[in-house]
Amino acid sequence: MSHELWAAYRTTVVDVTMPDGTHRLLEQVPTQSPQEWPFGETVAWILTACNPRSIVLAPEVNADRHEQMGRQIAALGLVAYPNLGYDPADPTWNEAGYTIVGGDEATVCNLARQWEQNAVFRWTPDGFELIGVLMAGHDRHGWRWIN
Repeated sequence: MSHELWAAYRTTVVDVTMPDGTHRLLEQVPTQSPQEWPFGETVAWILTACNPRSIVLAPEVNADRHEQMGRQIAALGLVAYPNLGYDPADPTWNEAGYTIVGGDEATVCNLARQWEQNAVFRWTPDGFELIGVLMAGHDRHGWRWIN
């Protein structure tokens, strides 16, 4: 995976929709400290269908891909909440995605591969991982709420 893409993924902040419909901002940090875990399952996955292979698409194309992915996630019987990932240095750059609660790595990575995504995030109460899908790479670190 290119160094620039990996660095961008490592700084992504995610506006996560909670099960009660509220929103919280999730930030990646070097080490984990205790944080309130919002889900009944012990794993959540963060992924998008936007900008496949990091090739920027028109907003309406990304919106259509997002809706299609949402229907596919529902058809798989997975529980998902919408999210918005963005670059904290430039919040105008963002991608709509989903937080899948539960599920397994093979299913999520297969879904990401179908939508031509370079990587997914695996989020647990005690850590945050960036997992390469189309591009090699793996990084484990922490997370915290910033609101």
